[in-house]
Amino acid sequence: MCAWRVRKMREQGVYEDLMDLTIALTSEQHIETLMSRVLDAAMRLSNAEGAAIFTLDRLARHLHRVSFNYQSTSEALPAGVRIPIYDKSQAPNLREPAAFAASTATVVNLGDIDTAVGFDFDMIREMDQSLGFNTRSLVIAPLTIHGSQTIGILQLVNVTDRHTQAIGPLSEDLLRPFQ
Repeated sequence: MCAWRVRKMREQGVYEDLMDLTIALTSEQHIETLMSRVLDAAMRLSNAEGAAIFTLDRLARHLHRVSFNYQSTSEALPAGVRIPIYDKSQAPNLREPAAFAASTATVVNLGDIDTAVGFDFDMIREMDQSLGFNTRSLVIAPLTIHGSQTIGILQLVNVTDRHTQAIGPLSEDLLRPFQ
């Protein structure tokens, strides 16, 4: 890593966050605590208002929410949230952004979901309504092991640019590790 990038990361506290997370990944014994720390770090690094981790079930038919953190809400998310990977005709559910990311191992980086085409945001809008939340931007990164096997997704909502304070897509610098 270049010296200027390390210096920039230190200025933003990113370097320390990454070091703490690396230690937690190798030493934390409780998966719930580890996931919470991953979400907290992802939110700090991306400057997002919320984050969630969904994992694929054993048959890879649904994504199940296993951990979440939304800053501006104290409401509990509905239990049992799951996203189908396949539609009713058993074709890949590529209109649902989380299912698309998991099925194609592709990062979804949408600066404004109200103007995004090709995706169905009905599930996100339902969750927003139950929480009194408003998702505007959405980043979904596949979580993979062994370089190619998708085991779930990391979802970030309402990523805010640190300089302009505008909500939008995740910057290319922060997006690069997910690609």
